Amino acid sequence: GDGICLWDAKDASGGAAAWQKNFNPAYPESGFIRIWDNSGDFTTVAFLIDLLNVTGTKPALVRYPDIVAKFGMEGDFTDSSGNGYNGVAKNGAAFTSDKVWGYSAGSFKAANDYVTVGNLYGNFPDNTFDIEAWVKLDDTGNGSRRAIAGGTGAAADYSIGLIDNQFMVSAGNGSAVNYAKSGIVPNPGQWYHVAGTYDGSNLRIYVNGELKNTVSAAWRQSNGGADFWIGGESCCSSNNYNGLIDEVA
Repeated sequence: GDGICLWDAKDASGGAAAWQKNFNPAYPESGFIRIWDNSGDFTTVAFLIDLLNVTGTKPALVRYPDIVAKFGMEGDFTDSSGNGYNGVAKNGAAFTSDKVWGYSAGSFKAANDYVTVGNLYGNFPDNTFDIEAWVKLDDTGNGSRRAIAGGTGAAADYSIGLIDNQFMVSAGNGSAVNYAKSGIVPNPGQWYHVAGTYDGSNLRIYVNGELKNTVSAAWRQSNGGADFWIGGESCCSSNNYNGLIDEVA
């Protein structure tokens, strides 16, 4: 397989837990942690975990409470975070067995297909965000902006995607949008892990676990901002992504 399992962890009820690191074999430094409890259930915050605490001052597993939504693309667009932001497929967004993890990935190859999640305004109290996904592109959009996941519109953007044929993360301050471009032009037909973060002052873009660029930026959360979409933008229907997407959070 493509993972590493450790069986000596404990779940919340004290039972044995399985830990597995998911990664692209071509980029073993990239990946995240999934955890199942002893009944085989996937914990909803599995990729945001403190793995070990050798000092013994807190439990070995620390679950982060601030995940907003998570989409495993396992035959539906359900939000597995427990927050209820279930996605709705539009215009042919579907699934494929060509995936990074689990049973399927989202397929965004039809004309103008995307998944709409809703407005996530108010879920980022520190005015920071992190967005990540695995992607396998059919093309890079010929230099145009292409949305992988995020809320794009009203210059209150927060998203990961492509621009100038390279992976990027963006944030809008209400009047303009700033981009942190990765410098990485992806090869069609290859899986990549893309993550974008904003810490309140700086945008950072990571590709396959490596920091590629940091850009100073401002972001204005707005209740009049765009809904969160996967594979497209609520502002601009011509900017839809073309390819596969898996494990969005």
